[in-house]
Amino acid sequence: MFLPPLLALPFVLTLAVYRLYRLPGLLCAGELQVNPGNRSSLLVLTVVTYIGLLSYTVSIVVVVVRTLLLLQNSASYPALLPAIYLIAGYPFVYVGAEWVFFYGVKRTHRSMP
Repeated sequence: MFLPPLLALPFVLTLAVYRLYRLPGLLCAGELQVNPGNRSSLLVLTVVTYIGLLSYTVSIVVVVVRTLLLLQNSASYPALLPAIYLIAGYPFVYVGAEWVFFYGVKRTHRSMP
């Protein structure tokens, strides 16, 4: 049950870090804009999702490093169970964030060839 999300963690973590790095730059450069449909609610949802993904990504990195340090002590295996749940849920959080970003931001006409 936990194996597929755990195997996908390095790939999803790389995608999330890339998205978190590129999204503000593209917005500031004018290549992306907030979806013009319902601006205020989508803007708030996109900002909250960005901050949530950023904080979850930082916490995942901290948990992974802490887990690797705890694995040296074999008596601490029961303490790893909450970390496994947190790590296994990360791909699902990333997919949800991408869904919000898909509907929350759109490419501008000047960025398309």
